[in-house]
Amino acid sequence: MHDVRQAGFKVHQLAKESKDAIFQAALRVAGQAIRTGRMREHAMVASDYAIKVINLKFPDNMAAVKNEQEWQIRTLN
Repeated sequence: MHDVRQAGFKVHQLAKESKDAIFQAALRVAGQAIRTGRMREHAMVASDYAIKVINLKFPDNMAAVKNEQEWQIRTLN
């Protein structure tokens, strides 16, 4: 578990250092996904960050957000 926790911290550190908002949010998705190996509650945070990535990449595009949400529901259940 220690290794999983440390890997998540490293990815989040990379996110903090990033100047690109989309890349930063994507790294946070990955960091939270890694941390699900320790605590499954991190999956919900990863899901939220994935929606943030879509919002940043496709501003004001609710269809893109809906597609992401529907993909998450179909795939991650």
